[in-house]
Amino acid sequence: MQARAIMLAISWASVSLTLTAGASRAALPPQAEKQQDATEKQGGPQAEEKEMVQPKQHASIPDQEPVPTAQHGFRELGKDFLLDQRQIWTSPARLRFSDTDWLVPLSGITAGLLVTDRDFSKHLTQNPTTISHYKTLSDAGVGALIGGAGAMWLLGHASHNEHWSETGFLAGEAALNSLVAVESFKYSLRRERPYQGNGSGAFFQNGGTSFPSEHAAAAWSVAGVIAHEYPSPFVKVMAYGLASLVSVSRVKTHQHFPSDVLVGSVIGNLVAQDIYSRHHDFELGGGEWRSISQIFRGDGNSSLANQGSPYVPLDSWIYPALDRLIGMGMIDSGFTGVRPWTRSECARILTEATDRVDGGPTEAQRIYQLLETEIQG
Repeated sequence: MQARAIMLAISWASVSLTLTAGASRAALPPQAEKQQDATEKQGGPQAEEKEMVQPKQHASIPDQEPVPTAQHGFRELGKDFLLDQRQIWTSPARLRFSDTDWLVPLSGITAGLLVTDRDFSKHLTQNPTTISHYKTLSDAGVGALIGGAGAMWLLGHASHNEHWSETGFLAGEAALNSLVAVESFKYSLRRERPYQGNGSGAFFQNGGTSFPSEHAAAAWSVAGVIAHEYPSPFVKVMAYGLASLVSVSRVKTHQHFPSDVLVGSVIGNLVAQDIYSRHHDFELGGGEWRSISQIFRGDGNSSLANQGSPYVPLDSWIYPALDRLIGMGMIDSGFTGVRPWTRSECARILTEATDRVDGGPTEAQRIYQLLETEIQG
């Protein structure tokens, strides 16, 4: 009876996420309507061409045509997946000294949990009924998040709601990429689960698949995408609340140690942020999602090369246009600077696409020409 109540509550949470996201999109601020009217009155072929890549400040206009800043479909999934994996596994090469501000504390917390994992797990309840209830919670929680994202993708296609479709697609893409990373660590480190061996969580043991937690990674990756596609307080509380419930429940069920779920949650969140920032179509709506590195580094780039060069405003169409070229593989070092970027930094990044854009996709050539005119003209 309790298990049924748990499943009913989780199902309600999943439906609430989907319905709340739809309600968030339906609300259109008066400023957006005025901006749309002003945009429609602008003439000239150059304005129309630039509009294809220039995002609006309020991007949830129902009758607005989609822009080619991001493409979501199964045809592009294979290529995007390979680019995503390259971005994930090469990310350590882009770390800076300033990243120690968050990497050192995170490493310290993880090390502390690794030391105390065994004692913590031994003090948890051993009651089979309680453990079974928590297992139901963890499975239902991750199922609600993934099911909610899948429902948004299906309903988005059925109702031609592109924001819903993108949310479901990017959530699935983030979950897939995070699970690949987690599984790679799992079968490389081979840590025993709390109920295996002597309960110490020894690494490099046959049959060990505890570190990190795939449930936590999947839950936090999906929750992160949903929470930023529809950045209302209620959606964030629901999404991150379910993800936290999954993480805690995995520890309570003796399936994972606390360090397992911490690292899994961090991997899921970092991967989701990377997927969202590179593939999200800002014209559809949603909020900005800055990486942990960007938060700790602060805004701007203080290199000598950029001193005296004006910054490009954060709401400029230049950023999503450069992101699109990065997603198409025309640019490699788009994440070397923290936004806002200076015009000279944007010009330097754009030069990387000079050789690749020739013979590349027509869309890439068009975006490159617009950027070249805007930045260097």
